[in-house]
Amino acid sequence: MRNSSYRRGLDFAVTVAVLVPAVAVPRPDGSLESSEPYAVFVSRAGEVDADLDVRLTNAVIALTDELVDLPERFRVVESADAADVRIMIFGAQAVSSELRHVGGPAGFTPNRVFESRGRDFFSFDAVVRVDGNRKQIQGSGTGATETGSFRSAATDFVRRLEAFAQEQGGGSR
Repeated sequence: MRNSSYRRGLDFAVTVAVLVPAVAVPRPDGSLESSEPYAVFVSRAGEVDADLDVRLTNAVIALTDELVDLPERFRVVESADAADVRIMIFGAQAVSSELRHVGGPAGFTPNRVFESRGRDFFSFDAVVRVDGNRKQIQGSGTGATETGSFRSAATDFVRRLEAFAQEQGGGSR
């Protein structure tokens, strides 16, 4: 009987030790900092031509997917009013590599042709607002496919976003 009450006390102590740091973290100046993830709202420019519309949509999808994959740092919200960080994507560029035909010269079988594809490049620009401060941030990346380059650009953007948010928010969350 005594062993089970000791075990319950130990379980409680471990639970408290694990949960307390998750609620508040002391900063060097002595104040407490929330460990909650940043609430992020992602939007895009409104009236644009058809080509830019597709690129902006791809940028929003890739960035939202990247943010969702980092729940300990970011939480995507549906309203700008509920957000700590607001992102407005206004520009996106995509350069797809063209297929190149390789083969035929000395040493190759005359009718043998290989297709070779280079790397795609994608970048997007956004204005980010954190605690009333604004900054233009760009994400860029390359990949073997369009989707891979979108994802690479979103990863680069998130790295820069986190650095800016930490500067403005007084530290990491």
